[in-house]
Amino acid sequence: MLLALAALVSAPQQATTPAPQLLRWAETTESLVAEPGDQFGHTLAGGGDRAVVNAWQRAGGGGADVLRWTGNGLVHEATLTPAGLTPGAMCGITVDINDTGDVAVLASQGDDTNGSNAGAVHVFRRQGTQWTEEAKLLAPDGAASERFGGAVAVGEVGVVIGAPGVVVA
Repeated sequence: MLLALAALVSAPQQATTPAPQLLRWAETTESLVAEPGDQFGHTLAGGGDRAVVNAWQRAGGGGADVLRWTGNGLVHEATLTPAGLTPGAMCGITVDINDTGDVAVLASQGDDTNGSNAGAVHVFRRQGTQWTEEAKLLAPDGAASERFGGAVAVGEVGVVIGAPGVVVA
């Protein structure tokens, strides 16, 4: 399966070339981690020299993979699969990684901890090239069909999480 991830590299500027700089595709990679039906690459995010790429329909409940830019290409660094994941969890349906590439979040809209499809968000942290699950976040008042994790964003000091199924009265 070909993954259309690529790095954008600044092209040399000529004195007569106005800003902004021209960009060109520098690299593509063939995925060694995806299987047919994984939905690999449906959602992805980049931070630092890393990208987190979802595979929300991977057997066992989903997940994501971390790819690292080496300067010569992308290499597979880690497969992120939360503990206790169940089939149908849709883990990785949305993903994000912080700007430094050391914290990744994966949403599991099909998580049933707070009710059917209430949702959860899994936080992974990197030390060197090792990734460890740090937390499973649940809505404090979560309920069935809220789909906590419908959108995720991670910054340097926190995570923002959407729940598109929440009904506000």
